[in-house]
Amino acid sequence: MAAFLVLYGLSGLALGTLQLDPAFLFGLQIEQLLAVATVLCGLWYGVRPLLSPLRKLARLQSGDAAQMRAKEDSMAA
Repeated sequence: MAAFLVLYGLSGLALGTLQLDPAFLFGLQIEQLLAVATVLCGLWYGVRPLLSPLRKLARLQSGDAAQMRAKEDSMAA
């Protein structure tokens, strides 16, 4: 899904240069701005799961392991 959003947004950004619509903001057309937003959403959607294990590791190293175990135990019950 993330790859689709990024590729779809990049293709929309590239194809927007072929249209003759006037520039709206920052020299980009409205469709191109939406394509940039799509690319950013795709990147966020793709990178977010990769960062989750890093956050857990940081919590474990910072001494919050007991709190994290208690939270997991309460969720399991």
